[in-house]
Amino acid sequence: MRDAPSRRELEALHAWEPADQVPGRPEMTAFRRQLRLHQSRWRESKGHPIGSQPIVPRDGTATRLVGSRLPLAYARETGANFLTPGALEAAKA
Repeated sequence: MRDAPSRRELEALHAWEPADQVPGRPEMTAFRRQLRLHQSRWRESKGHPIGSQPIVPRDGTATRLVGSRLPLAYARETGANFLTPGALEAAKA
């Protein structure tokens, strides 16, 4: 398995999540960070908007961008969180 992406690389795509650190398990930390970076790149390559934390922002609360997420309303409206049309149709059924 390759090394974990750098913090700088992750932050550039709003994919740095301190919770991805798994104490005593560097391989799992690397795996989680690689997946989050991959999700962020996939979202960006497809032209989908960036999501946030909290998932549904509320007025008056702090919000931050999360590159590995889609905005909830957008995901529901478009089904963009499903990788194939067949997967979307199966979920609807």
